[in-house]
Amino acid sequence: MSSPCRNGGTCDLTTLTVYRCRCPPGWSGKTCQIANPCASNPCANGGQCSAFDSTFICTCPPTFHGQTCKQDVNECAQTPSPCLNGGICVNEVGSYHCRCPAEYTGRHCETPYMPCSPSPCQNGGTCVQKGDTTYDCTCLPGFTGAHCEHNIDDCPGHGCQNGGVCVDGVNTYNLPVPASLYRSILH
Repeated sequence: MSSPCRNGGTCDLTTLTVYRCRCPPGWSGKTCQIANPCASNPCANGGQCSAFDSTFICTCPPTFHGQTCKQDVNECAQTPSPCLNGGICVNEVGSYHCRCPAEYTGRHCETPYMPCSPSPCQNGGTCVQKGDTTYDCTCLPGFTGAHCEHNIDDCPGHGCQNGGVCVDGVNTYNLPVPASLYRSILH
């Protein structure tokens, strides 16, 4: 006797005259005769497929649209623009980003740019805002550089005698006594 289950379905007999078909993925119905239109995963970009008889409908994520969710949504075409304060919207596949004017920052150019918050100055330097987007760092003694990032070498001009080597510190230097000279001082 041939199986009543089609398309690779497996027949389970419950009695001599009653059966049930276990259908393979992509098929349904009493004899596995109905193709599941979602079996081939027709919805792209994370879209969710819903089967209706022999057809399907894709529910797309917010950044894609179209029958199979393959068309990118141009977020930059929205009115008003998602970018604030004169920011320029740049569309990307599945997303967008804002190019902000120098005086604003944030995903949507929503935050005024404060060049001293947080302070870009290092080693205890003080940030002084000069304009909307400019600043200067006032360095502590012993440091230099646009961001006070360099320790000034205090050794030049301070020669060491008797084979000593100058060791730079912060706004200071040390002239350690060589071990050979130290031993002769102790004896």
